[in-house]
Amino acid sequence: MRIFGKVYGYTCRFDVINLKTVYPFLFLGVLYSSDLPD
Repeated sequence: MRIFGKVYGYTCRFDVINLKTVYPFLFLGVLYSSDLPD
């Protein structure tokens, strides 16, 4: 998840407009990591 954390860190530095572009990716990343088969 290092890459995910790096992307999230960069997103925090970006503008809100840019955030709207990356947000779906972050959401899918969280959803995927939470929905992994046990």
